[in-house]
Amino acid sequence: MKVLLYIPKEFDSVDIYRDMTDGLISHVGSNTEIVKTCHRPMFGKPKKNSDAENAPLSVNDFDIVHVFGCWNHTASSILLKAGRYGVPTVFSPLGGLQPWVIRKHKADRASMHRAVAAASAIHVCGTLELTTFQALDWNKKTAVIKNPILTRAVTMEQMAADMCRLYQKVLDSNVNMLINDEVEDAIGYLLLAGLDGEALRNRERKKNILASLQALTPAQWRLIFIYAHDEQIADRINAGISRLQYDAPQTDVEALERFPVTSKLKDGPLETNKLLAKSPLLRTKLNEVVTAKYPIERQLCIMFLNIRSELHQGSMPMRHLADLYEKIKTNNYDEDKLKDILRQMDILPFASRIVFILHDVIGLTEGFMPFEGKDDKTTDKIRKNITHLK
Repeated sequence: MKVLLYIPKEFDSVDIYRDMTDGLISHVGSNTEIVKTCHRPMFGKPKKNSDAENAPLSVNDFDIVHVFGCWNHTASSILLKAGRYGVPTVFSPLGGLQPWVIRKHKADRASMHRAVAAASAIHVCGTLELTTFQALDWNKKTAVIKNPILTRAVTMEQMAADMCRLYQKVLDSNVNMLINDEVEDAIGYLLLAGLDGEALRNRERKKNILASLQALTPAQWRLIFIYAHDEQIADRINAGISRLQYDAPQTDVEALERFPVTSKLKDGPLETNKLLAKSPLLRTKLNEVVTAKYPIERQLCIMFLNIRSELHQGSMPMRHLADLYEKIKTNNYDEDKLKDILRQMDILPFASRIVFILHDVIGLTEGFMPFEGKDDKTTDKIRKNITHLK
């Protein structure tokens, strides 16, 4: 784990804060690397013409950034921008959000609120600071870790250990920000293996899948298992691992310490017989367009319509994309009739984009695609809303 500590010079010049951050660096375990800076870090990579050796530290070279101190423009900017670049944050107000301090900064209160709300977690140094911060209701993800410079109730070693646990908790609570292309591809491969044993009969494909899995680190496997748990595809991922006979490092997700999930995804399988949309007109039109003579085509149409409804509500888990893959792959149906039904229901362009996502994310082959997939900018947006990945 690589951690960047950013502490403005005006705070680092105060003994109790400088000694705490320096002590944290000195007492972390061998699995954690911490770098401290008082200078504004950059985001992304240095420009081609810049002096790489003298370039500022890049937030993107770290797993997490820990920002100290309130009412500092650079500190607030880091908190606001880091999430957009896929880097979780911890923020230590250092007492700067006490009511009597906030009253001195009325003009900056709104911008400070936005920065605090953007933080992945808030670290406070005591129960009084926790109570006053909770009263603000700016961010519910809090942790109390005392400063050993101010109290004998905790040692520097204990503080460092608690802080590292907080860092890991933040990482485990924000896996969607941390999953890169390699991990995303591995998730798709494992889903394919779990859903479709026939796909592994292609020796070249199986060889490529195993090669990609072997390149993953234990930390990346941890991300996969947490993501699979949250997206309700753990059973399919584990089935894929079993079919591949791969010895993956396991993670007991239920035992992990994590912050509560804010987004609420629908539980259970994708509904195939009942429309989620409340529109009576849509239900009537569906009954007019497709009769009981075409049960599978009707179910597939309902699945596409329900996926559209869930995407509008922001409640679709990856499980439902896997459910659709399974339905398409394991059932016989009239492809031309399905296409005609979807056209009459005014959902064919949307369904075409979903079919492309099935191909691109899980690996549905062209031979099983009911119609041609559509790949455009709208498809990219839909894909992000389904996978919940950047």
